[in-house]
Order: sequence, then C-alpha cells, then structure tokens
Amino acid sequence: MANRRERFKKLYPKRLKNAVWNIQSIGKLSARTNYIYENKEVDEILLTLIFEIKGVMVKFGLGSTDMSSVFKTETEKKGPAFKEDTDELIKKLDEMHRSLDESTRSLQEAILLFAAKEHEQSPQVIKKRNNYKDGKKDGYWESFHDNGKLSETGNYKKGLRVGIWESYHDNGQLWVRGKYTKDGTRDASWEYFDKNGKKF
Repeated sequence: MANRRERFKKLYPKRLKNAVWNIQSIGKLSARTNYIYENKEVDEILLTLIFEIKGVMVKFGLGSTDMSSVFKTETEKKGPAFKEDTDELIKKLDEMHRSLDESTRSLQEAILLFAAKEHEQSPQVIKKRNNYKDGKKDGYWESFHDNGKLSETGNYKKGLRVGIWESYHDNGQLWVRGKYTKDGTRDASWEYFDKNGKKF
C-alpha cells in the first residue's frame, strides 16, 4: 500500500507537468504568423481537451459538478475571505459543468461530424463570397453549406482574420462566435452552441 502511495507521489508531478507543457504547446499553435488553421480544427482541439478533463475527473471519482475537494485544502489555509472567493468560484465551475453535462451529447455529435467530414470520399463544394486586395484576403467573407445555408462569416485584413467571426451549423443555428485580434489570433471571447442554439 505504501509502495503504491509513493509511486503515485513520484509520478503525478511529472505527468501533470508534461500535460501542462503539452497544453501550452498546443496553445502556441495559435500564432498566425507561423501556422494556418481552420476554425473546425481549433474546435476539435478544445472539445477533445474538455472530454479528456471530464474523463480524468470521473476516473478520480469526482462527479462533473464536484470540485469542492480540489479547493478544500487551499480554503483552509487562507482563511474566510479566500473561502468566500473559492465558494463563488466553485459555484461558477459547478454551473459550467452542469451545462457541459447537458451538452455532452451535442459535443460528441460535433466530434463525429468532424470525423465524418474528414473521411468523406468526395470533397465538399462550398460556395463562397470573398474579396482580395493586393493578392491577399481582405474585407467581408461568407461561405455556405451544401444545402445553401450560411456556414461562416467574418472579415479579413491583409490576409488575417480580424474582428467578429461566426460559424453556423448546417441547420442555420449559430455554432461558434468569437473575435480575432488585429494580428489574427483568437481572443478569449469565443462561445460555442449546439444545433438547438444552446450555449455550452
């Protein structure tokens, strides 16, 4: 028993450090000056990370809304003011996890949709309205699903995505909305919705 405890104490800091390094490494792929990526690829990354974190929580016996044990030790160390802040944070995390639970089926459907689109034998023909200036994407852009419904809208400036961009499910419901900074990177404002328009 003590041997298993010592193994855990020895292994978890290394594995946690590696996991954080890998997540930070994925974040570095967002540099538009070095990489070109599509929104669906970013969505797939985020959805995969969310599912993996939920899976780890389940393996450790934490319900998706039970974050109290994670913060209990720090709360005891830092006193009442910290406890109030922590309680509020736990409450917000619980709300997020409940919302995530409700959207799990939709998230799984989204991942299957990504996989299905990648393995289609015939390439999709997506109609687009776009503008170029000096050989670079510039101005308002739109693309459409095969059924004619709007797929994506936004603006380019000197070849970089800027401002608000929105992507839509093939039923016309908003799927993703967020903002690109002037250097073409995503800011923290991104929101995701299922096919029924519910935010997750």
